[in-house]
Amino acid sequence: MPRLEPGMARIRVKDLRLRTFIGIKEEEILNKQDVLINLTILYPAADAVEVNDIEHALNYRTITKAIIRHVEENRFALLERMTQEILDLVMENP
Repeated sequence: MPRLEPGMARIRVKDLRLRTFIGIKEEEILNKQDVLINLTILYPAADAVEVNDIEHALNYRTITKAIIRHVEENRFALLERMTQEILDLVMENP
């Protein structure tokens, strides 16, 4: 994994296994399937480091809970759509 630039931080979510409705075939529409999510988020953390306060850091627990809720409560025809919606969720977090 590449080295980080000064002031940057990396959060990794590994092997987040969720169940959701995904697909276009009847069997896929009727039955939940496992999806495995791995993501890496790079973000500027200089403020959090400087003030030593979690309020200035990206909270991976909050983001992970939002991803879990979104994936498990929705239906997706395509993996690409689910991936885009997860990306949108991550980008919404300050």
